[in-house]
Amino acid sequence: MSALRLAVSLVWLAASLSPSHADQEWTYEGNNGPENWSRLGYKDCDHHRQSPIAISSREVVLRHLDPLRLDYFDHAPLRMNLTNTHLGATASMKARPELVVRGGALPGEYQVVGFHFHWGENDTVGSEHILDGRSYPLEMHIVCKNAKYSDMKKATQRPDGLAVLAVWFEVGAGPASGLVRLASALRRIRGGGSSTLVQNPPSLLELMPASTEHFYRYEGSLTTPGCYEVVTWTLFKDTAKITEKQLQLFRSLKGYLKPIGHNYRFVQLRYGRTVYERRALDEGDAAEVGLVAAQGPPGAVSAAGALRPGLAVFWRALAAASRAARLPR
Repeated sequence: MSALRLAVSLVWLAASLSPSHADQEWTYEGNNGPENWSRLGYKDCDHHRQSPIAISSREVVLRHLDPLRLDYFDHAPLRMNLTNTHLGATASMKARPELVVRGGALPGEYQVVGFHFHWGENDTVGSEHILDGRSYPLEMHIVCKNAKYSDMKKATQRPDGLAVLAVWFEVGAGPASGLVRLASALRRIRGGGSSTLVQNPPSLLELMPASTEHFYRYEGSLTTPGCYEVVTWTLFKDTAKITEKQLQLFRSLKGYLKPIGHNYRFVQLRYGRTVYERRALDEGDAAEVGLVAAQGPPGAVSAAGALRPGLAVFWRALAAASRAARLPR
């Protein structure tokens, strides 16, 4: 991606995660809260493939999927900015080599655009997606654009335009090292609308679980207006860790006149969508389902957390299986 195209994508991402003055300003509470987003002019927010959703591990469909390839996720970006958008904390990055996500039955190769966080007022709420009735205190979204589209605006007009990697955080020992390196930046953006350069920025791998081998997959939308239904979601089953002190840094961020408090959208109906859970492949499985092996580039990290070749899955086959497996919800 050229520097100009990357800049355009970053500006568009920041704008999409903040209230738009083209329509009425949206919020997470009150008259302009999530239940009224569609009435504010964001019509997609009332459609039937919305995110987030509640996931039940008893209702998922197990699928043989190749590992995700997280190319250069172990490389720290050249530059990272962290911004308080009045509604959350969003990071934009400049990276060389470019951070790319592929494999794992994604319908294309995706370039990382940035990441942001969702949280709540206490440890019982905060995550947007819910697993087996449980909410986590923090959820991180890594937003990625399909490489075949030149910018985010074009990507949000195509059903395969975006992929989002979601990480749940829970309170525990051994917090993600990347959060330690973001702490000073979070302290500098307490005021709504403030932005700062992250000194010694972390790699994305330092913000993720120790293992990303197991994940859930479904088709959905952005969780903020305009709620475009163009997202292939990947939610890692294993969690990353965070301390109470680190959580307070997020909860201390201010919006317009008061602390943000919470910035999560309530879960949406599934409307018959299938949620898949990745089942790891072995050589026998690969032969059985006719997968094709592909060697990854140097610096590529597999979703199992090891440097190893990936496997490419034909998306058409998965899509056909998805249609066959769907049951009304």
